[in-house]
Amino acid sequence: FKPRYSLSAYPGAALLVGWWADAHGTARTRADRVIGCLALIGFLVLAASLNIPQWWHPRVRVYLAGLSWELAPVVLGLGAIGGTLFWGLRRGRPALLVHGVVLATAVTLGYGIWPYTMRYNELWNFKQFAGAVDRHARGAEAAVFKYQSDEWMSLDFYLARPPLAIETVADLRAFLSRPDRPVVVIDARDWRTVRPGLGPDVRALEGMSIGRQKLLIVSGGS
Repeated sequence: FKPRYSLSAYPGAALLVGWWADAHGTARTRADRVIGCLALIGFLVLAASLNIPQWWHPRVRVYLAGLSWELAPVVLGLGAIGGTLFWGLRRGRPALLVHGVVLATAVTLGYGIWPYTMRYNELWNFKQFAGAVDRHARGAEAAVFKYQSDEWMSLDFYLARPPLAIETVADLRAFLSRPDRPVVVIDARDWRTVRPGLGPDVRALEGMSIGRQKLLIVSGGS
């Protein structure tokens, strides 16, 4: 959730905008024209930048790469917001400013959540990974090893039953030595650290990249 997305979340700011629209919204001042031009330019630059992923931070870039056509309505929506601000301020149209910007923003965000969710599920595909964990567990209990990494996100929502949380190497060693051969999910970085302290039969069965991390499914038996 981004606070700037919802003016209505801040009653004081909403009242201030309402007062300004009622008292000064019809004025056509030089300041209004300058602000309108800057708003139009800013939103157009923002809209164009969605098609240039390298301009963005790597954490944001992954959500933009390869989505040019899917983002076209978002680009149009941002242009509509900028255009509405420009024209409403330039022509002294407070109703257009308030209702037009709210409508354009609602439509843009309402559609924009779809390509974001689609890409998020591709990058953070815990559902597919949880299926692999259940397959390897074959009815046995599953656990997650929370050593240095704890970004398990929604893994527990997709497993057949909530995983056991293990936080020490001793507990991990004891869990993997159980006769029912349970499985443990471990971050690849933690696996390199704790592997020397585990038994010779402990091995990684499968790995998958989830977002910014690689998770391994580890078992204590063949």
